[in-house]
Amino acid sequence: MDTAPVSAGNLRIYDLLSSATRISRTTSRHADVSTFSVRGSEGSTLIAVKHVLVNGVPAKKSIKGEFETLLRLQTRLDASLSETIPRPLLLLENEGTIVFTFVPGMPLDKLIRMRANALTANLNPFGVRRLGRAAFRVGAWLKSFHTETAIEVQKFDHAQFSSEFDTAIAKCGPLRVLNLRIEPVRDSALRLSESAAGTDVRFAATHGDFLPQNILLDHGRPGVIDFASSYLSGPVYTDLAHFVGYLSILGRKPLYARRAIECTIRAFVDGYGQDTNHTVFRLYVARAILRIANDSNQARRREFAETTISLITSILDDERTGLTTR
Repeated sequence: MDTAPVSAGNLRIYDLLSSATRISRTTSRHADVSTFSVRGSEGSTLIAVKHVLVNGVPAKKSIKGEFETLLRLQTRLDASLSETIPRPLLLLENEGTIVFTFVPGMPLDKLIRMRANALTANLNPFGVRRLGRAAFRVGAWLKSFHTETAIEVQKFDHAQFSSEFDTAIAKCGPLRVLNLRIEPVRDSALRLSESAAGTDVRFAATHGDFLPQNILLDHGRPGVIDFASSYLSGPVYTDLAHFVGYLSILGRKPLYARRAIECTIRAFVDGYGQDTNHTVFRLYVARAILRIANDSNQARRREFAETTISLITSILDDERTGLTTR
């Protein structure tokens, strides 16, 4: 069994796992995460155990990278912010397992389903406003995270973004097959990218998968989990765009009230602050939507493909904000 640097306290936590009580378990395509109640000399403590379900060298690198990134983030964030992300306790690299401190809260995606669905949103405007306040706090959290981990300001690289956008399109094979309008979308994105060349872009630590299911709310205080896709240096637009892109996709689904989703997006952006370049922002949102669409189990449906292309087109054409879902 292979272990990373471990303190005596961490080993005690690991040894107690055999007698701990599992109180919840969540399984996705890539990982299994369980919450345990561990009883120690000072009382019970909640911990989270993540086990990667994919085998092989890439999985080991991913789990090790997440562990090391979280360790470094703990040294860069102030105490109040570091408490809102998992603190890594133990890495079992060969087993593809990490033990973390537990981050409490209700997943934001659950709150969105409750407050922004097509049935309740129009009947309960107070619930929509409550959702907006939560989104504002999430935006403020992300701004603090980026500010405390800021690295430098770089110039927007048109050639690099064009390559990344083409890669995102290539991974969305069903969109290309089911809807030939992907080529005009590509041309529009690359023209916009060329116009943004040389624009200042702030770099900081990025979560990499800043989606509502990875954001928790504990009495209104945001917490963030699942740093498997995080980097210690990257464009801050990556996180902003994934959150906005995900909600923009929801806004096109009949199960959700579009106005409620749009209000949530605006509240999130207001919480982050308006120091963003909207041209660059729109480009990153378009790329994020491609990535999210590729991960969706609906990606091969023609209706979904057409809606995705229409959404990206509207974002690239929106010279005012790039944040609407019309």
